[in-house]
Amino acid sequence: MIIVAIDETDFDQASKIINELDSDKCMLKIGSVTFNSIGQSIILFASEKGFDIFLDLKLHDIPNTVHKSIKGLISLPIQMLTIHISGGRDMMKAAMDATLGTGIKIFGVTVLTSLNDYDTNEIFQRTTKDQVDAMLDLAESVGIDGIVCSPQELN
Repeated sequence: MIIVAIDETDFDQASKIINELDSDKCMLKIGSVTFNSIGQSIILFASEKGFDIFLDLKLHDIPNTVHKSIKGLISLPIQMLTIHISGGRDMMKAAMDATLGTGIKIFGVTVLTSLNDYDTNEIFQRTTKDQVDAMLDLAESVGIDGIVCSPQELN
């Protein structure tokens, strides 16, 4: 399955791209750029066209806020949702709890791909690889549905 990113701020432009795609061949990733500018209407439009939706908001906050945020999203026709693993064990558990019984999968982001070793050393006091490994271990210990990371970080 191919995941196509929709990163538009205009409904007409986003819908034009969606209309050119085949819902049998791809899933759509709606990120914060599109969701924050267009809102739920683009998700509803894409769903009506038969697309599965990966809502990539990379939620990262205290557990209660993440739980409530996800509860506000579960009525949307989405199949996947992202959070930051660095939000910690309790936040990941709160995210998973919020989706119980919905079929929505929670995927954790290990490290933003824009960060290099200098950045991760400054922020986390370890290399990017070490940070990714720590986040993978944490995600596995909690049992979230999957992770999002760069393939270079898995070596």
